[in-house]
Amino acid sequence: MIWLSEFGVEIRTCPKVLSTSLKLMAFRLENGKDFEPFTRRGKVVYVHEIYPTKPIGKTKSPKARYRIAFVRDPVERFTSFYRNRIIRTHAQELRQWDRLRETTLTRQPTPAELITRMEEYRCLVGSVRHHTEEQVSFLGRDAGYYDFIFNSRQVSHFEELMSGWTGTVVRLPHEQRSGPDFVELGAEEIASLRERYRADYEVYGPWF
Repeated sequence: MIWLSEFGVEIRTCPKVLSTSLKLMAFRLENGKDFEPFTRRGKVVYVHEIYPTKPIGKTKSPKARYRIAFVRDPVERFTSFYRNRIIRTHAQELRQWDRLRETTLTRQPTPAELITRMEEYRCLVGSVRHHTEEQVSFLGRDAGYYDFIFNSRQVSHFEELMSGWTGTVVRLPHEQRSGPDFVELGAEEIASLRERYRADYEVYGPWF
């Protein structure tokens, strides 16, 4: 959750739903400068440590003037995750993937393999578990909690509202680009993802 106390704005999002961009925006609003990773006690601190994305049940709901959520079609979100976390490699996550060595799971599964054995990957690799969690886990199951719900095609509207509320020009930086790698999903894989994320479609489907 991002809580901008000065402006009374609460923003909730999920991994692979503009979360990095929203956190960078929040840091600039609160600090008047762009975020740069820094070292604290020998560990590199990223913007996700400053604004952690936690399940809604593990966060407190502030008394906000405006509550905002960002959502994304689950199939589109999965392909973004696959490009950014499976095709690509993140150095800070390599140790997690080492746990696969004693299993029959491969480091770079095809989309079909990953979908079929999703729970096995989720149990062993924290990054997979975090990035494939249902959106309702982070946003809750009551869409009525929010004053505004946006998808990635409505960023300009969000920027306009934020600029008005904060009295400064707000622009959302586009970070964590998943790249041009094409991820092809068959009808069976799409159906499986829609079933897995049924709750997301039921609660936030109108905004996808």
